[in-house]
Amino acid sequence: MQAFWIIAYDITDNRRRARIDRVLKNYAVRVQESVFEGWISHSRLRQLKRELHAEMNTVHDHIRLYTLCHWCEGAIKSQGKGRRAEDADYYLF
Repeated sequence: MQAFWIIAYDITDNRRRARIDRVLKNYAVRVQESVFEGWISHSRLRQLKRELHAEMNTVHDHIRLYTLCHWCEGAIKSQGKGRRAEDADYYLF
C-alpha cells in the first residue's frame, strides 16, 4: 500500500544538503528547491527515513514528512512553474 508523501527540509550544510537531495531523488520528485513529493510504500518509507537520518545532523538540520489521504492528494492546487508527482504506471522493486 502506498501513500502520498510531501517531504520538506532545512539542511544547514551544502554537502549534507546535496546528500539529502540524492537520497530524496530515489524516492520522490522535487517540486520546489527543498520540497519533494511522491507515492511511497510503507516499506520504502522506512528505508527512506533510515537513509535521511544517516545523512542529516539532528542538531542543526530539520526534515518534515507529511502524508496526505487519497482524497486530500487529489485536492492539491498548484500555480506557476512546476509539476506534481504522478502515480507511476509501474514500480521497480
